Amino acid sequence: FSDGAEGESTSSTVVTSKFENDCLADVTVELHETKDELAYVERRNELLLASNELYRSKLRNIRKRFSRSKLPTANAEQDRLEVENLLLELSTSAERLEAELHDCKRKLSNEHQRVYYHRTKSDEDRESVRFLKAELSRAKHEISECHATNCSLEDEMHYVLDASSPRVLETKIAGQYTSDVRQCCLHLLSLNVGIRNVAPVIRAVLSLVGKEAADLPSSGLLSQMFVELKQVSSLHIAEELLGTDYNTMHSDGTSKFGKSYGAYEVSTPTKVFTLGVVDMECGTADHTLQQFKQVMSDIDEVAAKQGRNDVGKKIVAKLKNTMSDRCGVQKKFNELVEAYRSELLPEIVAGWVNLSVQEQVSISRMNNFFCGLHFIVGLADHAASVLKVWEGEHFGDGEYGATDLPNVYKTEESRVVRLIRTATKCFEKHGDEGAGCVGSFHAFLSRTDTKLHMADFRGNRNYVVFYNGAGLYSLHESMLHFLKNVHGETNQLLKAVRA
Repeated sequence: FSDGAEGESTSSTVVTSKFENDCLADVTVELHETKDELAYVERRNELLLASNELYRSKLRNIRKRFSRSKLPTANAEQDRLEVENLLLELSTSAERLEAELHDCKRKLSNEHQRVYYHRTKSDEDRESVRFLKAELSRAKHEISECHATNCSLEDEMHYVLDASSPRVLETKIAGQYTSDVRQCCLHLLSLNVGIRNVAPVIRAVLSLVGKEAADLPSSGLLSQMFVELKQVSSLHIAEELLGTDYNTMHSDGTSKFGKSYGAYEVSTPTKVFTLGVVDMECGTADHTLQQFKQVMSDIDEVAAKQGRNDVGKKIVAKLKNTMSDRCGVQKKFNELVEAYRSELLPEIVAGWVNLSVQEQVSISRMNNFFCGLHFIVGLADHAASVLKVWEGEHFGDGEYGATDLPNVYKTEESRVVRLIRTATKCFEKHGDEGAGCVGSFHAFLSRTDTKLHMADFRGNRNYVVFYNGAGLYSLHESMLHFLKNVHGETNQLLKAVRA
């Protein structure tokens, strides 16, 4: 790098010097040419002035001679004609000389301007040269700094790779892991590296530079670090939420394999923080509120160790809005949170007793917002019910479609919804692998570069009937042609779709 830097510096100096010499040479040549032209014009002007003076002298001599001849002579008429011709020639010559003199004066003025221009240009070129020298000096300084940085990095690299340096890195000081080791482990955990894989990952990375770690935290200690990380995150949440007003709490619950879970989040105007995801014995509104209080109590406990009291209550007092779905449990939970917050406000808000009743009511009131997605879920449920009623009025109680086939299980759902569900099992990529024809139908669509827009019913809300219904309607002619003329109806599922 240093050889390259010196070569670049020398090259830059040579280029700059050549540029300076070329600029000065051009300006000097132009200046000399201008001076030569100016001297020529000045000499021409002097000759014209002398010629004009000669003609004037001749005229004066003729006039004197004419005035001395008092008596008429035989040559008087000839002299008069000579004088007239001479006057005419002199007048013409004077006009020509005046024009030439004016032209010479104009050229002389232009040459003076050119001289001034080249002198000014020379000054500008000198200023450009000075600017380029300054830029060259700055570039040399930057190159020198880069060279120093490169040398420093090379020294660090040699230190790391030097065989004489210790191969085994010490990870403990006075029996405790260093801050660098703990920070590295926490960073890997935040990247979703499993507790049992943290130590192998660190050792694998160290092997790239020929190093080994003397000792690394065990899985049990990493589990404790998770607890420490939770406490640090609780302090961070407290600092962020207490610094903003009009915060919004988001809550929701779900169940999976007989277990209930609840989640609580709080959003500020710019960020969203997860307070906790907890196991719940049941999904009632009262139990959801108790779990929320427990989450606040955990934050209180961590903050109390730092000398800060009632942090959880202050966070609740900062809540002004709720966001949830439209189910009855969430609506009831929102009411309980508002009542709980109203109980805490007299302890948290300074001068609460001095406020008017209207002001206390205004501060205690919370705004409740609801997710529009659950409204679409409700529309899907009501659409299925309305379709069933419409089918009964339009077709009566007779059997038609798939229900008219033998050995077909009859359900209470709408026949339209049943058709969408059956077609999904037949054609969608997560459908029935035994009776469906997913692969062959997708190959059939690929001939015309057509895509199937359908999704699996499993893992989706009931509003998937809208999406799958649209996909079914857009390709129903292709599906019928495929079952009738290409694949055939080889089982009851395909016959149900074709019916």
